[in-house]
Amino acid sequence: MFRKQGAAALMKDGHSHFAGVEEAVLKNIEACKAISNITKTSVGPNGMRKMIIDHLEKTYVTSDTAIIQQTLEVEHPAAKMMVIAATAQEAECGDATNLVISLCGELLENAEYLLKQGIHQSEIVTGYELAFEKCMEYLKGMSCWSLNDKCSFAQLHIACKTSLSSKIYGYEEELSKLVAEACLMVMPKDPTKFNIDNVRIGKVAGGSFSDSTVIDGFCSARKMLSNITKGDEVKVAVYSHELQPPQAESKATVLLKTADELLNFSKSEEQAMENAIKAIADSGVKLIVAGSSVSEMALHFINKFDLMLLRTPSKFEIRRICRACGATALSSMSPPMPEEQGFFKSVMCREICSHWVTIMHSPDSKVATIQLRSGAKAQLEEMERAIHDAVGCLNAACKDGRYVAGAGATEIALSLQLQKFASTRKGLDQYSIQKFAEAIEIMPKMLAKSSGQTVIHSMASLYKAHSEGNAHAGVNVEGKDADSVINASDAKILDHQQSKIWAISHAVEAALTVLRIDQIIMSKQARGAPQ
Repeated sequence: MFRKQGAAALMKDGHSHFAGVEEAVLKNIEACKAISNITKTSVGPNGMRKMIIDHLEKTYVTSDTAIIQQTLEVEHPAAKMMVIAATAQEAECGDATNLVISLCGELLENAEYLLKQGIHQSEIVTGYELAFEKCMEYLKGMSCWSLNDKCSFAQLHIACKTSLSSKIYGYEEELSKLVAEACLMVMPKDPTKFNIDNVRIGKVAGGSFSDSTVIDGFCSARKMLSNITKGDEVKVAVYSHELQPPQAESKATVLLKTADELLNFSKSEEQAMENAIKAIADSGVKLIVAGSSVSEMALHFINKFDLMLLRTPSKFEIRRICRACGATALSSMSPPMPEEQGFFKSVMCREICSHWVTIMHSPDSKVATIQLRSGAKAQLEEMERAIHDAVGCLNAACKDGRYVAGAGATEIALSLQLQKFASTRKGLDQYSIQKFAEAIEIMPKMLAKSSGQTVIHSMASLYKAHSEGNAHAGVNVEGKDADSVINASDAKILDHQQSKIWAISHAVEAALTVLRIDQIIMSKQARGAPQ
């Protein structure tokens, strides 16, 4: 009888085992390169967009790397490490997710070249680790601008403009003003406690982008159910449950023998509901926000006592309304105490391009809403994603306000420094450091390529400018080969320093994790349930 040998003797029948450079390492690198190739063409203002249709047949047209990675539902374990790194970057900084995926893919592609040249994985890993340490050391000293005054509209405008231009090119000037105005409205006394959830985005299809505004309060894309739809100096009661006639706590059967008994029975329900709504009106409340269904009887008495009613089934929207007006969500249909009531300076329900919205102005701007207008739904969604990233960038800048030169200028400067460092090494790790330096160049290369420039000519111009002492020379996305360099610092094309540090850290960590894998062992897949 044949007996299994080695690792096969430890596993159940049906398992798969791959080992060595060809079977394990290069297969993982190939999967990671495929993910990187999908997203790196979306880099920069002129980056290409992707059309993705998810399992629910919802269509996304976007260049936002975070959305692309979430929608693709990657299953390959090695490629999933890159997706996890990009997700961590999105959660930490809200921006630079494309740098994570692109740099990680480029590092692994260069590592593949070294492996095929006969250099061992451990030598590549050691060189990458040394290069990463030097890269962090150089990057921390490259700050060229700082967000010193978090309550300055002009500085906030500069701080978020580059993030927006990399996604919605041509609209960055107007969008950055809207974002800066909204963030300024909700900026706390201690900027490090800035909450990105206080900046909301309301999308209204129709009209032109120039009609977009910032509302000092909350905007709900819902119509009021009551007859009265506007008011000033409005006290608010928020209920997280349905507005229905009170129900008995125990089940019982009621036997009605005559029509008079039926009328009297329904009158008792009506009387109880009327008393409940009257008590709410007597407490001074003018607006009721319901978190669930509203009965016809409750709506009748709300109209009778000249109250306004807004129904919103979203628990997240309920929380934001409470935050905007300072109310407490109640779980029983009782009149709110004075400390449980909220307050809006004004409430108005209006129709915009056949869409009903309810606008609630807050007196102290605890929540700000950017109301976006555009004729294309896909454009509105892309603007929303761009604003989300810009607000996340400002949130990170409130904690560390240092910025470095953008447009690929910082990457070229890092690459030059790492090339000099590689020339001082005598071991095999010098080749890994050299390849790390080449991988850092991926951002200026893709910026030049997406702008229609000759990559070789643009890179030569950038290296020439840096060698002449212009450390802030970056890619001019509006220029041609003859005019492909711009001073990023003077043009206020700036990248948040800490976001770039996090992005490079996540990319290198993911790449090193993949390179340290030398065997792939897969158990036999479990059989599905019988059909």
